[in-house]
Amino acid sequence: MFERSDPLTIYMHIAQRAALLKIFSESQVGRTALRKARPAQTATGVPEWVLREEPVHKYFTTDGYWPVQEDTRLGGYLVRRKLGWGPNSTVWLALYRHGSSLTALKVMTGAATKHLAGLPDALRRMRIQSPTHPGHAHVARVLDHFYHPSFNKNHMCVAMEPLSEDLQTFSARWPGPGGLPSGLARRVVRQVVQALDFLHTECRVVHAAIAPEHIMLASVPPADIRPAIAIADRAPTWRTTVPPDGVRLALTPSLPLPVALPSGGATSLDAWRHVSVKLLPDLYSLARTRKSRARAAAALRLPHLCAPEVCLGASGGTPADVWSIGCLAFELAMGHPLLSRDIASEHVPRALAAHFGELPHPLGKRGKYRQPYLNDNGSMKGSKVEPISVAEVVGRAPPADAGLLIDFLNHVFILDPSQRPSARELLKHKWLQP
Repeated sequence: MFERSDPLTIYMHIAQRAALLKIFSESQVGRTALRKARPAQTATGVPEWVLREEPVHKYFTTDGYWPVQEDTRLGGYLVRRKLGWGPNSTVWLALYRHGSSLTALKVMTGAATKHLAGLPDALRRMRIQSPTHPGHAHVARVLDHFYHPSFNKNHMCVAMEPLSEDLQTFSARWPGPGGLPSGLARRVVRQVVQALDFLHTECRVVHAAIAPEHIMLASVPPADIRPAIAIADRAPTWRTTVPPDGVRLALTPSLPLPVALPSGGATSLDAWRHVSVKLLPDLYSLARTRKSRARAAAALRLPHLCAPEVCLGASGGTPADVWSIGCLAFELAMGHPLLSRDIASEHVPRALAAHFGELPHPLGKRGKYRQPYLNDNGSMKGSKVEPISVAEVVGRAPPADAGLLIDFLNHVFILDPSQRPSARELLKHKWLQP
């Protein structure tokens, strides 16, 4: 990515200038310059794909991204193509050893690596747990993990099986009102619930981040993946200069492995009978031994999917994952989330009360963050709003199976977490039957 020598030299340069960058970025001039350096803030003429890539200024701190380049070797892996990125990592299609197998290599940021100290032990436990469980096949396999040495710290690298598009990207192929074909939405949710049952019962893990962007399609046959490597040779690059000292950076686009739509009959269940999805393990949750900490972190990252007890700081655990399943089912079936993706975490309790009514008093009493929202008697502060039920929202643009969907959501969206069904119990619902 950097138009300089090897990554180690680059990282030494980064470490030496980290303090300078911090001072620079906190100044008014620095804030303006860094905003201009981010792809989303650049002037007209920047390629459209650049706007969707990672912010370049995060390559210039010791807690930021590692400057991976195509054809770089990390451990025993040869990087061939960029698949995507997130706030805590970049992801690359890589060949293991002498090209014997393909992997998706996730290279964590410096900041993420610091918080993943407990991850290796958790990954070892997951690899040996109940491979015959139906949900085992729907959790993305973690194949390897190692640390890539750098100037003054290591970056954790996690090798996983290569998968296709995430559900959020895939769902965008159905623009306009309505979500995925009803049969496909039900199939996807069932497989995710199976994966969740495996994590909850066999691995004793709370996922803490059930979201469309963390669910990958796995319908591409292995024989179709290898030719995709050649696409990297034709991928464009975009070069920019990052202040304060004009270091040059070259970005490459994310090229996820696509899923081909079936020819004809795309709305029928038969067309998607062989489609399989896999839930990405949430590395932050795996690395934490205290479930409440994992759920609190998820509340900050995905507030629109959080259960009421998490938003209030009352508790975490497996019932909160089940609530997120309801949010996922609603979004896939309806084509939009129940709560806005842009909602701030402090607004979630009132938004939930607008759909489901007053929060249970015992739940509010336990909440560490109840003060801004609840009175001493547990009632919601501010003027009362007549709740708009989920059934009413679904009824505005009902899918073909609206009745079963509403019944499923009513089973999931129970404000008292102790009364919520488990993932295994949820699998018995008619909406999830194959």
